[in-house]
Amino acid sequence: MSLITRGLTKISEEGFRKFLECTYVFMNDRTEYLPLVIKNENKIRTSVGDIDIEVNSVHEARLAEFDEHDILEEWMENISSEDIVWDIGAGIGVYTTAAGYISNSVYAFEPNPKNYRKTKETIDNNGVDANINNFALGKENTKADLSTEKIDTGTRTQFSDQGEVEVYRGDGLENIPKPDVVKIDVEGSEVEVINGLKGILPNINFLLLEVHGGRHDIRKRGHDRDELHSRINSAGFQIDVLQNVKGGNEHWACKRM
Repeated sequence: MSLITRGLTKISEEGFRKFLECTYVFMNDRTEYLPLVIKNENKIRTSVGDIDIEVNSVHEARLAEFDEHDILEEWMENISSEDIVWDIGAGIGVYTTAAGYISNSVYAFEPNPKNYRKTKETIDNNGVDANINNFALGKENTKADLSTEKIDTGTRTQFSDQGEVEVYRGDGLENIPKPDVVKIDVEGSEVEVINGLKGILPNINFLLLEVHGGRHDIRKRGHDRDELHSRINSAGFQIDVLQNVKGGNEHWACKRM
């Protein structure tokens, strides 16, 4: 069925509003991601590999999956049923949910209260189990101020001057088992999180890291990509840059050498 036929069918079956919502998602030459299925007024389902993940808005689906479809597949391919998985900076919980379809030991960390609630909604909507923690990971046990920035595809979290959150070193958490697989998406705080994982990095087999550029560039926090690359590489990982995305962000797939 051609895209035109699909569009006409969508208008006929679900109305012009749904057609416009689909059109928004498929903009910018992203028509290869056609597994999107609009389910109802507020929820959508998107396919990744052999599984479907449901989230609560078209905007969130575009953020969570359409810019990162291949990254999600790489994430899932490196998780086994026996792995302990950490999702650091869970956002709205899509990577947490994907991991939960494979492993029964998934732990997410999301300091933003709104995104924390969205993560819980996403895993509940998809019927997977995960432990969701409403605190941040960093280089030391402390408290930090939190600010959020509303963007067209969701909510970004930064440490700034609005609201206070707990921050803990990842290698010092006593009641959470140490991970085999980790994802980090922390809006420019990548080096701080890696420093806080120092004691358990040797136990990690796969690390998926979003390295931020643009307004959240790690250089604004006194670090650079060469420093981050060196720290991860010296911990025994081979780094493969999967994707250079708009704004200067990169995804690094880090596998044990």
